[in-house]
Amino acid sequence: MRTFHTGGVAGDDITQGLPRIQELFEARNPKGQATISEIDGVVAEINDLLTMHV
Repeated sequence: MRTFHTGGVAGDDITQGLPRIQELFEARNPKGQATISEIDGVVAEINDLLTMHV
Protein backbone atom coordinates (compact mmCIF):
# COMPACT_ATOMS: atom_id res chain seq x y z
CA MET A 1 0.00 0.00 0.00
CA ARG A 2 1.30 3.39 -0.93
CA THR A 3 -0.87 5.62 1.24
CA PHE A 4 0.09 8.72 3.13
CA HIS A 5 -1.41 9.43 6.51
CA THR A 6 -1.37 13.03 7.79
CA GLY A 7 -2.24 12.07 11.36
CA GLY A 8 -5.42 14.15 11.49
CA VAL A 9 -3.76 17.32 10.22
CA ALA A 10 -5.37 18.60 7.05
CA GLY A 11 -2.98 21.50 6.47
CA ASP A 12 0.67 21.61 5.53
CA ASP A 13 1.86 24.00 8.21
CA ILE A 14 0.74 25.86 11.32
CA THR A 15 0.02 29.16 9.54
CA GLN A 16 -3.36 27.92 8.36
CA GLY A 17 -4.69 28.06 11.94
CA LEU A 18 -3.50 31.60 12.64
CA PRO A 19 -6.57 33.39 11.22
CA ARG A 20 -8.78 31.49 13.69
CA ILE A 21 -6.50 32.31 16.63
CA GLN A 22 -6.48 35.96 15.58
CA GLU A 23 -10.29 35.85 15.40
CA LEU A 24 -10.48 34.47 18.96
CA PHE A 25 -8.13 37.08 20.42
CA GLU A 26 -9.96 39.94 18.72
CA ALA A 27 -13.28 39.07 20.37
CA ARG A 28 -14.99 42.30 21.34
CA ASN A 29 -17.06 43.05 24.43
CA PRO A 30 -20.76 43.73 23.79
CA LYS A 31 -21.79 47.38 23.76
CA GLY A 32 -24.70 46.90 26.18
CA GLN A 33 -25.75 44.42 28.80
CA ALA A 34 -28.57 41.99 28.17
CA THR A 35 -31.50 42.14 30.57
CA ILE A 36 -32.31 38.68 31.86
CA SER A 37 -35.00 39.69 34.35
CA GLU A 38 -36.08 42.99 35.82
CA ILE A 39 -37.35 41.29 39.01
CA ASP A 40 -35.18 39.54 41.60
CA GLY A 41 -36.34 36.29 43.11
CA VAL A 42 -36.66 32.56 42.62
CA VAL A 43 -39.46 30.77 40.79
CA ALA A 44 -40.61 27.86 42.93
CA GLU A 45 -43.18 26.18 40.68
CA ILE A 46 -45.71 27.23 38.08
CA ASN A 47 -48.90 25.16 37.89
CA ASP A 48 -51.37 25.71 35.10
CA LEU A 49 -54.60 24.64 36.81
CA LEU A 50 -56.94 26.05 34.17
CA THR A 51 -55.69 23.79 31.39
CA MET A 52 -57.68 20.62 30.80
CA HIS A 53 -55.68 17.56 29.74
CA VAL A 54 -57.51 14.98 27.66
